[in-house]
Amino acid sequence: RDFEHALYKGFVAAGTVVPKRNGTALVTIKPQDFEEFLPIAQKLEKLGYRFLATDGTARFMEENGINGVKVVRKISEGVPNVLDTIRSGMVDLIINTPNKGNRAASDGFKIRRTAAECSIVLMTSLDTAKALVDVMDSDITNDNVDVIALEDIN
Repeated sequence: RDFEHALYKGFVAAGTVVPKRNGTALVTIKPQDFEEFLPIAQKLEKLGYRFLATDGTARFMEENGINGVKVVRKISEGVPNVLDTIRSGMVDLIINTPNKGNRAASDGFKIRRTAAECSIVLMTSLDTAKALVDVMDSDITNDNVDVIALEDIN
């Protein structure tokens, strides 16, 4: 009957677990996407999220008023690094906008693979991440979603 409920149903149908409020998000955003990502980060912060981010993303967030972002190391920077953080179980949501290509040796590929292995919700597209955060903000759960026949829609 409304857009957020339809989005929620779509996420559930796709096998995406909608994260709860007050979680931890790991974000690694390519610089071209920073401006588009900012309102998503602000909304996540409003939902009580804490942030872990690679250095460039963390710096951008801090410069734009999102405080307390904890920097995680890239894979090449030693341990503990971003993969160790994902495997630790302390991350509820990962937003990673990939660079061009899908090389198995890239950090982004390894982040996405590790997220899948650890069953952590992963968004690689900011429009989908925005939709997910909008659903999170609407507090929709399985308990307040109805099945509606198409012929019953006004």
